[in-house]
Amino acid sequence: MIITRCALLAASLLLFSVVSSSALSVEALADPIPTKIAKGNIVVGVVGFLQLPRTQDVNGEGAHPAFARLQYLLPVRDGSGRLVINDTRGILYVTDRAGAQLQVYLDLRQQAVGFSDATFANETGLAGFSFHPDFAKAGEPGYGKFYTAYSSPSDHGYANYLDDAAGNHESVVREWTADDSGLNVFSGTSREIFRIGQFDRNHNIGTIKFNPYAAPGSADYGILYVSLGDGGGAHDPEQNGQSLATPMSSIMRIDPLGGGGRKQYGIPGDNPFVDDPEIASEIWVYGLRHTQQFSFDTDGRVFMADIGQSQVEEINIGIADGNYGWRVREGMF
Repeated sequence: MIITRCALLAASLLLFSVVSSSALSVEALADPIPTKIAKGNIVVGVVGFLQLPRTQDVNGEGAHPAFARLQYLLPVRDGSGRLVINDTRGILYVTDRAGAQLQVYLDLRQQAVGFSDATFANETGLAGFSFHPDFAKAGEPGYGKFYTAYSSPSDHGYANYLDDAAGNHESVVREWTADDSGLNVFSGTSREIFRIGQFDRNHNIGTIKFNPYAAPGSADYGILYVSLGDGGGAHDPEQNGQSLATPMSSIMRIDPLGGGGRKQYGIPGDNPFVDDPEIASEIWVYGLRHTQQFSFDTDGRVFMADIGQSQVEEINIGIADGNYGWRVREGMF
């Protein structure tokens, strides 16, 4: 089924140009959702908190070198009040709750893990990170564990899907195990748990998250969600959006500790396609162009922001086995 959802028209894209020998104007499609979004009465103030050190893209392009490429600021759920921030150029920083003490927790550029942000600085690099819910629980299998999503050269490892040494690059999920979860500088080990080939430079791996509201013992506890784009290239040239052969254009749902034996990760038994050998069993939802960001609410619902091609940006509610339309549809069109 194709999920019906709330789609937001991008007002700045009422008309778009087709690039050819002569520019052709194309009229915007009629909005199928006439109801306008009402403004609420909540006002959010913004104050300065901290500034990350200056970093620079490897190829000298992209963001101004006076700034870091900040992506996420997330709490360490151990009661310490510590916050961790990632610079997509490969660095995880840790600070206290006041933002007064900032230091490098982990620098992927200094690790032999095949990290690279040289392909396309805007969308490659250290895309995201997430702490296992048992990160601070000594004696539990998830103690000290956290996960990073990043880009890597195509010849650095063997991909679970779309392995091609001649590809543009690959997207990777890596598990790190800290010797002591309370330290502010990482010391420990790591292992790669997932790798997928990318034929173009954009629409890569995005957000990785555990449901922070899942209770211990519940089906969603300790399950890692990972968003993957369609691989880029504009208009889904590889037709990944509606393909179920690989997890491209999807949100994956995996158990990073449930592999057993020689497996890198496990597949939750309640995943929608776990019993179909013709479908990549990691897939939770599909038909997404580039869900670079998603979040959980307190009820465990997943809200997914999908970046459109020309005219429509979407915020979707995740429903297991849902098909969100791309590239058959952009939004509800």
